[in-house]
Amino acid sequence: MRKKCLIFTIFLATFFGGVSQFAFPVCGARSSALGGNTVALSDFWSAMDNVAGLTNISNFNMGAAFSNNFALAELSSKTVAIASPLSKTNAIGLKYTHIGSSLYFEQMIALEFAQMIGQKISLGIELDYLNCGTSDVFYDEYHLFTFATAIRLYPSKNLVIGFYVFNPTSIATNNDYSQYVPAIMKLGTEYQITPDFAAYMEIEKNMLAKECVKTGVEYRFFKHFYARVGFASNPMIYSFGIGVEHNKWFFDFSSQVHTALGISPSISMHHSF
Repeated sequence: MRKKCLIFTIFLATFFGGVSQFAFPVCGARSSALGGNTVALSDFWSAMDNVAGLTNISNFNMGAAFSNNFALAELSSKTVAIASPLSKTNAIGLKYTHIGSSLYFEQMIALEFAQMIGQKISLGIELDYLNCGTSDVFYDEYHLFTFATAIRLYPSKNLVIGFYVFNPTSIATNNDYSQYVPAIMKLGTEYQITPDFAAYMEIEKNMLAKECVKTGVEYRFFKHFYARVGFASNPMIYSFGIGVEHNKWFFDFSSQVHTALGISPSISMHHSF
């Protein structure tokens, strides 16, 4: 029974990760509610997903996030992160993500740095340590190092364009180079239609899977309350959620509904000191 559970967990983790290992879900519940959009959002958790966004952080921040993927404890993901400005034009961040259980797990530690170039461009670099393993001695455990780069453009006060590349060299997970960690590219936009209403769109390309189009909208219906809905095309996912701000505390709740595998509730919070 334990062997069957292990095989089933690895199958789901592989499916969830885009036909490969180390394709981590988004960190924050806000991004999750918006169909998985990350690269053009401007908040603490989106900066953890797109390092170039760190330059939007003006104070020391720390937070935690949890997602119960497909309502399976074996695929739950947890993230803790901190970020801080170093000056008016640059910032640094650190995050740790764990997905899975003792049967099958993936982990990432990421050290991030971002720098503003003038008033319209932000650049970022992320150094990543990846670890993957199982409780079965017949499967190898991997310890890998890779990196990610990112850029954000601010053509106007209402428009943000973000671009992010994870693992551009497609590092191999074994000595015979038969398995790879995929390169992943994301291109997205944020458009602030009114001060209370914003629209998001992103295209993600995993080198081992078809491209995914993500869309989402966010509406602030009270001063500190937000409502969000989103959609992703591959796999087909519908999402929704809410957000609350109070005394520099930020709480976000969301659920993604996979058309075949069911619901994935998420929660994240962070504090700006």
